[in-house]
Amino acid sequence: MTRRIVVTGANGFIGSAVVANHVLAGDDVVGVVRRPPTNPVGGVRYEVVDFADPNEFGRLLRSHTPELVIHMAGFPSAATDLGTARRVIADDFVPAMSVILSCAEVGGARLLLTASLEEAVPDHRALSLYGWAKSSVFDAAMVIADRHDLEIVRARIFMGYGPTQAPQKLIPTIVRTVKENVPFQTASGSRLLDWIYISDIASGIHAIGETPALHGKTLDLGTGVLTSIADVVVTAQRIGSGASVEPPEDSNDLSWGASGRRADTSTTTELTGWSSSVDLEAGLRMMFA
Repeated sequence: MTRRIVVTGANGFIGSAVVANHVLAGDDVVGVVRRPPTNPVGGVRYEVVDFADPNEFGRLLRSHTPELVIHMAGFPSAATDLGTARRVIADDFVPAMSVILSCAEVGGARLLLTASLEEAVPDHRALSLYGWAKSSVFDAAMVIADRHDLEIVRARIFMGYGPTQAPQKLIPTIVRTVKENVPFQTASGSRLLDWIYISDIASGIHAIGETPALHGKTLDLGTGVLTSIADVVVTAQRIGSGASVEPPEDSNDLSWGASGRRADTSTTTELTGWSSSVDLEAGLRMMFA
């Protein structure tokens, strides 16, 4: 059945995969962007929205009357400097609150938000301002939802990667150095992370978005398998037959996110039927293709 869906951040690494997935499923997709896309996905109607205008997103909702809003726009950075703090407020917190308030005001659409691995957990503060923004937004969203008949669900996306990811991100950097046959060094080699390929992220978002009765839940999108950064480097070297790998060293650097957190895939599968289909080796092979 065709659904009308609004996806914010439709220009982004994950957002563009999400809109492509929904178009392939036959949905009527409106992609919300800050500026016109340079590589638009066929079948998506793009709308430029300025989230600094508190009324603009509401006008878009009234115009398109979606059944589902998927909020992917944001500024995902683990940095904690003051410049990043300003960007997190302007490009993550403010747009998210605008989307939530507009959905509550207009009504008629379920809202799917994203969670961060860097949010606070019991006895530990958030690892980054981005993590703080995600948890704070969700707290506010649930207060608003309880009073305005708004259904909200979240997807916690673990360590995503894929061919169109920004080249400075970790796995694209590893793949590039192997292809160029230059050494790759990491100061966080022992970090254990749950890696998920971009197509699995998109299908997981789709499954959560179409599953009813998930209000207030946060569902994990990952493989449930932990692999160290050092092992990712070794696997990439084996696949690419490229550079020598320097022995990784431990570090207190938190920039790669929360180490040791494994996705609760069983709950996601139980509630939505979704499970990942691309393991790390298969995903890396597609990165080298």
